[in-house]
Amino acid sequence: MTTYNDQLSAYIQSLFAVEDEELVKARENSVKNGLPAMNINAEEGRFLQFLVRLIGARNAVEIGTFFGYSSTWIARGLIPGGKLITIEKDSLMLTGQIIHIFLIGL
Repeated sequence: MTTYNDQLSAYIQSLFAVEDEELVKARENSVKNGLPAMNINAEEGRFLQFLVRLIGARNAVEIGTFFGYSSTWIARGLIPGGKLITIEKDSLMLTGQIIHIFLIGL
C-alpha cells in the first residue's frame, strides 16, 4: 500500500520500475507462504537500486530481509563484484530468501 495514490504508483512503475520475473516471484512467494505482503513498492526498490549505483557502492548490508525483494533491487545496484550482506532472524523468511537468491543467481 502506498501513502500516495495507487494510480500514480502504477504509472511510476510502468515508466521507471518494471518488475521482471525474479522480482515478481520474490514478491509473490511471501504471500504464497502465508505471510503478509510487507515488501516495498517497485518504485521504492528501483530508487534503492539507483542510490546504490549512484554512490558506486561495492558492499551493502540489509537488516530485515524478509523474502529478498528489496535485496534483489539493492544487489542489482552494486558495482560488478559487489557484495550484499543480509540479516534476517526469522528462519522461515530466511529460507525463502535463500531459495529466492539461489534461483535468481545473486
